[in-house]
Amino acid sequence: MKKFFLILIILFPAIASGQFISGKIIDSCTGKGVPDATIRWILDKTGTSTNSEGAFSIGRSAFANDSLEVSHLAYKTTYISCRGLVPGISIGVPLEPLLHTMPILVVTATREEQDLMRIPQKTTVIDSMLLHALPLQSIDDALIYSSGVMIDRPLGIFAAKSVVTMRGLSGNEQGRTLVLMDGIPINKSDGGTVNYNLIDPLLTERIEVVKGPSSALYGGNAMGGVINIISAFPKEKLSGRVKLGYGTYNAMIGILAFPASLTAGLLWQGVGGWKGFGPSAPFLFGGSLALIAALLMAFWLPRVQKAVQPS
Repeated sequence: MKKFFLILIILFPAIASGQFISGKIIDSCTGKGVPDATIRWILDKTGTSTNSEGAFSIGRSAFANDSLEVSHLAYKTTYISCRGLVPGISIGVPLEPLLHTMPILVVTATREEQDLMRIPQKTTVIDSMLLHALPLQSIDDALIYSSGVMIDRPLGIFAAKSVVTMRGLSGNEQGRTLVLMDGIPINKSDGGTVNYNLIDPLLTERIEVVKGPSSALYGGNAMGGVINIISAFPKEKLSGRVKLGYGTYNAMIGILAFPASLTAGLLWQGVGGWKGFGPSAPFLFGGSLALIAALLMAFWLPRVQKAVQPS
């Protein structure tokens, strides 16, 4: 009798392991374990979850044709047939991450952050990806890609400023279309004109265009609509953006923009450009861009740092 119990004690781990299916749930992209994933039998209605390292152990199903469901909120659900599982042998189950689309938040239509899809007023957003992909000479050229926005240059290529209007409220001036720069009006007080040449597209994160009357929020200048140009906020203490162009006759152009954050409430921006023509342009191109970057770093950064030092 004692020998029987001794044999049973020795064989119990092997018998117990044959009743359980163990394994690890991993991320198919990173190969790391997925914690808190749910594993359950569809017919048997029993289940478990993974530990902090993605490992799990679950008892065998009472149904021979059962399937194991592996799910997680951030991953696609996977199903494994019971026939392909061997008790006692650890398995690895890769999960494919789900791609979640983040909502587009705008601030111009209601003067507070709102999801673009929940705003009843017609609002469009020109994001930084589109701004940097377009061959823009000035920031107002991007407004052509927003429906319902009219851009007029009365003197053609000789016009120093353009007239941007919406909702048919046109004229020689754009006094009925309010233009904001980070929420601050930049229309001239006399006629409502805006000098878009002073706004660099490289230093712009996005443009929010609200079409239709917004006088209740912004006053009489917003009868046609509101255009809010939002500056790029530097993600690092010092960052940079480069735009390169090439045309006929060896025409080359380069623009460097440096948005930077020095303190919690102080930002600064520096922009430098270079343009050249002829056979020597390619040789001078790289050196000129490097010189512009050096001048911006040497001239702007020390002055701003000195200005914010406590007295």
